[in-house]
Amino acid sequence: MMETPLLAAARRQTDPLVRFVHVCAFFFAGLSRLGSHRKPVNPVLGETYETVFGDGTRVYCEGSRHHPPETSMLLLGDGWRLSGQAVYTASFKGNTVNVTQPGKWLLVLYDNTGVETNRIHFTLPDTIINGIIWGKRAAVYTGTFLVYDETSHLEGTIHFTDSRKKGRRVDECDMSIVQVTDTEKRAKWHSKKRDKKDHPKYGSEISTAQGSYVKEFVWQNQVIWRYSHSIQANSPVPLERALPSDSRRRADVRLIGDGDFPAAQKAKETIEEAQRRDRRLRAGESK
Repeated sequence: MMETPLLAAARRQTDPLVRFVHVCAFFFAGLSRLGSHRKPVNPVLGETYETVFGDGTRVYCEGSRHHPPETSMLLLGDGWRLSGQAVYTASFKGNTVNVTQPGKWLLVLYDNTGVETNRIHFTLPDTIINGIIWGKRAAVYTGTFLVYDETSHLEGTIHFTDSRKKGRRVDECDMSIVQVTDTEKRAKWHSKKRDKKDHPKYGSEISTAQGSYVKEFVWQNQVIWRYSHSIQANSPVPLERALPSDSRRRADVRLIGDGDFPAAQKAKETIEEAQRRDRRLRAGESK
């Protein structure tokens, strides 16, 4: 599910700050998809996925790296284009897995004539998954979620780290919006101190927002997004004529869907061995 109506609302705004807030709400609303836990399946280099959402948004994905897993994505909507790389690195500590997402993302907005109006960069927060070995499985965000509009020089930072310390639910967050006045100082600062909460003097805070990624996003006492009002119908529709490399054609995935787990495990091992062989061949060619 994608809250693409928020991007349509953003494109209608003439005030740069209001437009930026709606874009931030779009990203914020996507965090509610955290609660999907499924059997992990190692991606195959060159594996693809293509689909279309109910509102016409087209999605193209391809596995562009095996280790660490990386998926390159392109989403095309009505007057906007989103692209980037989903990259995951994980570290284990006892009953917990810490997941970082260092991939870079870019959202481009266009006016009704097709002229580019805004280029917005964003990074994704880290995730802590508890209950890996025992106990109840739970995943929460931590660190910061950074959104930067290089056209309007607006920066929004959503903070997750201190939620528990404040005695609030872990899904509740605060966002600060800064008007950047020194782009060079900003770039230098973020290259070294990206996760610091205090802002250096490369701009001034002009607004704030609050919310819960499982409830709502509020700015200036206005509810910009509410989970209960999500468009449930805006879900991906499988394409009948997908590429041969489409992930839904994988033998292990189909067998998991059929409930034949022993056969799925064998198919998974066959795919992974082919992947390892391909990696050895590529390594040999590079010498």
